[in-house]
Amino acid sequence: MQSSIQQTSPTLLEENINSLNIFNLMNNNGIASFSYLQPYGPGTDSDMSALSYSIFQEDGEWTYPYPDLRIAYQTGIKIDAYSSYGGIRFYNNTSMDTITFSVNDGSNNTKVYYDIEVSGDVNVTGTITQEAWQTPTLTNGWVNYGSFYTPSGYFKDKNGIVHLRGQVKSGTMSQAIFTLPTGYRPEYYVYNFLGSS
Repeated sequence: MQSSIQQTSPTLLEENINSLNIFNLMNNNGIASFSYLQPYGPGTDSDMSALSYSIFQEDGEWTYPYPDLRIAYQTGIKIDAYSSYGGIRFYNNTSMDTITFSVNDGSNNTKVYYDIEVSGDVNVTGTITQEAWQTPTLTNGWVNYGSFYTPSGYFKDKNGIVHLRGQVKSGTMSQAIFTLPTGYRPEYYVYNFLGSS
């Protein structure tokens, strides 16, 4: 059976919260139940210095940019959330209506919803999945050269660069072979030298 919070003086209650003494909230099994957990210090200077095994508001005056909440456990921290229930999600404000980053949200993937700013090197041990080659609609009588030759195609890589390939024949010279769709076309005219016979 859970015990209720006992009446105590404001000074004693402050000291208890400051030292994370929550025995009054514990049941006989040592399990604490609470509706929400608020660290000591919001609106004031917590006077809490670096702690290796604590959740606390860092010290500093309650002025912009304001002290941060620290979650410190020197030997490591594990966070679990089942993927079917949304996994672990990060939002840009307390209303939690704009998600910016998630882990295990519906899958084992990590998702970033906005730009990534990197100041150091990026080392990739897996494979960067690129868009598959797209098959264009050939025009003006142009057809692929044959089964032993590279078919015409295009794709856009992760850097936004569009790649072209293929050998074609039988079309009308000086006429378009195919037209790239919107989003794949260069901003300016591009002239390429092509081999022909």
